[in-house]
Amino acid sequence: MEEIEMLYQQIQMQYEDGQLEEAKRNLEHMLEQLEDTYQERERCYSFSHVLEVYLFINVMHQNADTIQYCEHDFPALYHLYGQMLTELQDFDCAVHAYERALYWNPVDVDAMFALAELYKAMGEPEAVQRMANQAYALCISRSDMAKYYRSQGYFYLESYKPALAAALYQYSYIFYPSSKATEELDYLEKAQGKPIPKLSVKELQSRLKQVSLPIGPKEDTIGLLYQVAHVLLANGKQEEAVDCFKLVFDITQDKEVEQLLEQLTAK
Repeated sequence: MEEIEMLYQQIQMQYEDGQLEEAKRNLEHMLEQLEDTYQERERCYSFSHVLEVYLFINVMHQNADTIQYCEHDFPALYHLYGQMLTELQDFDCAVHAYERALYWNPVDVDAMFALAELYKAMGEPEAVQRMANQAYALCISRSDMAKYYRSQGYFYLESYKPALAAALYQYSYIFYPSSKATEELDYLEKAQGKPIPKLSVKELQSRLKQVSLPIGPKEDTIGLLYQVAHVLLANGKQEEAVDCFKLVFDITQDKEVEQLLEQLTAK
């Protein structure tokens, strides 16, 4: 494990120093060797946080007693590999890299949205919407929700519904301001030759409801996040519990959660 970690750090340094091709070759060789070690083993998974385990069990309806865990952080490796391939504009191989990240961690929402961005670059709006819909039940942050609405906005823009696309880009900005949303709105204004009307939150939500799109995160998912935070707290894992409560507060702005966080983080 220590040797693998050192090799991974070396590859990261090569990548950051601009040695893209060499870093990619080394990472490909590393991934091939690691994948080979799991060929004859039972299906196993690689999660980056305990919360992902709960999401996997509850959102994807898995049996907690049968989950096998692997020792290596395959998703992180495949994310780096996907970034390299995307920079090289090898989009088909980048898609495969992020699909492998999802193989090892089926609730990797970052991989889902990375795939959505790749499908945008490939001009496949239906695939973009499919990934957004797949990610929705796993969205636990304002940033995740903004990516969801931007992805939906791209789909409706490519479906020749610019007014709805504009509403979705505006709504994404409410959750998490992004230069990407601003760029898309600027593009729409130039394409239409007129300013895009600034709609109120109520008006934006009405537009979303007309096409049966959710106006916020999935309540069951946020409820699960809140429950997980309490379970972690009861088990003495305060730091991890605080992380979960922060996510709940960030996306709900719930006053009781804010007070609880103040108590837990008070020095």
